[in-house]
Amino acid sequence: MQHQSLEQTVEELQPQYTEAAILIARNSPGGENRVWIVVEDDDDIEVYEKFFNNDRAKVMPSTTREGKKGCVYLEQIVTNLLAFDKEIPVFGIRDTDYTRYEAQPHVFPNSVFATDCRDIEMMMLTAPSVISALTRWNPGFPAALKRCRPIARHFGYMRVCNYLYNLGCSFKRKVKTSKILDKNTGTLRPDWRAHSLSLFLANCKKTFSKQKWGNTVRAMKLAQEEDRHICQGHDVVRLLQYVMNPNDLLRERMVKAYSPDDFKTTRLYTDISNWGKKHGVSVLVC
Repeated sequence: MQHQSLEQTVEELQPQYTEAAILIARNSPGGENRVWIVVEDDDDIEVYEKFFNNDRAKVMPSTTREGKKGCVYLEQIVTNLLAFDKEIPVFGIRDTDYTRYEAQPHVFPNSVFATDCRDIEMMMLTAPSVISALTRWNPGFPAALKRCRPIARHFGYMRVCNYLYNLGCSFKRKVKTSKILDKNTGTLRPDWRAHSLSLFLANCKKTFSKQKWGNTVRAMKLAQEEDRHICQGHDVVRLLQYVMNPNDLLRERMVKAYSPDDFKTTRLYTDISNWGKKHGVSVLVC
């Protein structure tokens, strides 16, 4: 009887949830010595996979039994696996999000590592190789990024408040960056700041005021924070596409340009490298 390869086994199990797939696949031929890396979603795999030894490591999304994905589920998957067997060679990589602004220092679960910036997109957008590649592709990129900066920061301030106060506003559905464009001309609305803030306040599931928003921005000195911690990467990418070329696959260009040399300068790289040394495995190829 011919045994399936590990890749075949994982591929068949992937429609199920990741936690079960790892538990079953680790007992398949080739799976006993595999390192399992859980990331938030499939597009994160595109970024990270090239930095790992594919013969030794398998990068998987944080899919739950219900098909949900995200940092909360990622942390639970890694925690559950290590609770089941602390010897399972597994770790997770998640976006830092706005954890740096919590009242008490945020403690990530064991073997869960976070991005240096707000998210992986902002890590790429601050990487020298990516900046150079995008500027070569379109010399107008630096100017476009400068133009998008105040808009992305404004949305970032709202997102920080949404996170800290658990306001439940859906930016994906109710406060999208496209909402600040004039429907007739496609240009930026002159009142984009006030309009986006009013949309935000109207769609919070808890009562929240413009004054409370302003007080939070001032009290936490958010205006003094670097873009990489405030801006949500997807907001920046969408805004850049609006300013430059709405039909271009900008994120794909960023992923391709993000180099091992860029990654090696990050704290995230150091955290993963130290994990490998502690567990006596080498999964990084850079």
